Amino acid sequence: MPGYEDMQTSMADLCEWVSASELSNSIFGTTSMHTLMIFQKDIESETRQRSQYLKIEPNFETKKIDFTFMDTYTIEKQWKRTEEPFAEDLIKRLIGFMKQIHWIEKDYQRYYPTP
Repeated sequence: MPGYEDMQTSMADLCEWVSASELSNSIFGTTSMHTLMIFQKDIESETRQRSQYLKIEPNFETKKIDFTFMDTYTIEKQWKRTEEPFAEDLIKRLIGFMKQIHWIEKDYQRYYPTP
């Protein structure tokens, strides 16, 4: 069963992967304690940029990683997913999310190089 160290390692691996990938040209992140907040670069509205972001954070109760799209203050309407703390799963979820909300093109392989 994954533990706290697995959550920390997978989050760090996700950050390193994004930094080395083409995605680093279209998104940027910031942190708050254990939370990673990802924003889209180069969008029309600076207000929208500050108000919509993907929050990725460890859930210390379940020992999994939670993804939440913060585009509304209504909790029930927020897009949410949970993943096991494995870097490959987190990368796939990030790419799937970004394709779903049109932050990136539908070309999956371009953003997910074969290891």
